[in-house]
Amino acid sequence: MSPKAILLNDMLNTLNDEDYDIIIEYIRLLSATRKKERAIQTIAAMDKFQEVIGEDKGWLSEDDMLEDMAAFRKERLSI
Repeated sequence: MSPKAILLNDMLNTLNDEDYDIIIEYIRLLSATRKKERAIQTIAAMDKFQEVIGEDKGWLSEDDMLEDMAAFRKERLSI
């Protein structure tokens, strides 16, 4: 058993049912907070990724994609 698990086990042995209820509520709150933080970080990362890859064109076919790419190249190369 890890040292932290041993420490927690020793502390839990001294508690009663009311203490367990309080601890469970605190852990739920902490877990929800961490999930929210991760969700915010994930959304920020996805927003940054979307900025990098640019606008989602939503091509309906490969031909549409190739046509759009050709137009982009012409624009960039001033052809």
